[in-house]
Amino acid sequence: MTFVLAWKHAKHVYLCADSAVTYPSLPPDSDLTTAFGENSGDSTNSLVDERAMKLVNLGQAIVGLCGDYSIARRVLLALRDELIHQPPKEAFSAALRDYEPQDDLRKIKLVIAWPQGTEAVACGYNADGGGRIEDLESDHAFRLSGTSMHRELTIEAIAKVTKSAATPAQQLACILSLLQSYGVNRNYLQEGIGGAYCGAVVTPSEIKWQGDIMYIITQPGQYLTHAITTRIRDNVLTVQTTIGSRTKVMAELLSSGPLDDWLSEHKFEIEGVMSDYSFDFVSFLTAGYPICTVVEMNGAEKSADLRMPKVVAVLGSDELQMELEMSARVREATVQPSIAEDSGTVRPKLTFFEFAPHQCEMTVR
Repeated sequence: MTFVLAWKHAKHVYLCADSAVTYPSLPPDSDLTTAFGENSGDSTNSLVDERAMKLVNLGQAIVGLCGDYSIARRVLLALRDELIHQPPKEAFSAALRDYEPQDDLRKIKLVIAWPQGTEAVACGYNADGGGRIEDLESDHAFRLSGTSMHRELTIEAIAKVTKSAATPAQQLACILSLLQSYGVNRNYLQEGIGGAYCGAVVTPSEIKWQGDIMYIITQPGQYLTHAITTRIRDNVLTVQTTIGSRTKVMAELLSSGPLDDWLSEHKFEIEGVMSDYSFDFVSFLTAGYPICTVVEMNGAEKSADLRMPKVVAVLGSDELQMELEMSARVREATVQPSIAEDSGTVRPKLTFFEFAPHQCEMTVR
């Protein structure tokens, strides 16, 4: 399984995708856990690894894919060739129409989005399981695969975020953070969903990748926490984590070109990510409760709500963890769950703090 999400609002199209890939047996270079600490599982007689970038930027259009990767990639190859001669929707239709055997297309789901001058446009293939191309209407969403919980809670969050005055970059960061928080409190990797998520916004004029995000997994009452960063450069996703002190690079060669060339160009940038305080957003994912708290940083080292974390070594371990300083309102947001009045049950909570210049003392945590 996989989880690819696309929605349209105010002439923009947003796309998000996880990085989990299911194998009959894990490749020899696989890790036992994802960057977020999710454990690989074999509950479905298969194993899952975090290693795929499922959003593919073809220049004129960006595609989200799920299902059988070999089939989806053949469609992408045909689409790339068709884009030379015709507009994205016609190219998408031709790539699917000419695929043989047609029955294999039942094994994939795709969404394609592109800028079209006055607005961004998107359509999905097999989004509803009907084996057809369907336009993405404004204030609607395509949810490709995923559990019913993923689909329902995410749609609730999208409705809330789009009603706010948040910018497209802020909206995308909030939904990415919510998706990422699912795996902190339950191991969906055993269901084929999880790992690091990535996202993009298609505006009326361009395709824009997500901002740089530092995720911090925190538990109420703890001083030290884990951190994971996601950055996209030249269509390649870099994930760094203090859980095992690892760096993962994920790419689709159709959009990135030879990975060795990319690594050579970005080597020093990758090595310095954890000591670089320049992030667009810091997202706190609370373990134990479905709480997601997003703080906008705009690349600053400190704001009114947060001083960028310092990396510290854990005594007697090769792992790295984080020391934090945050405002009282952010601290409260990360520990106070949302309780439904009608049932008394805990509900997922998403809180966003817009960037404000540093002015006051912070609470040390």
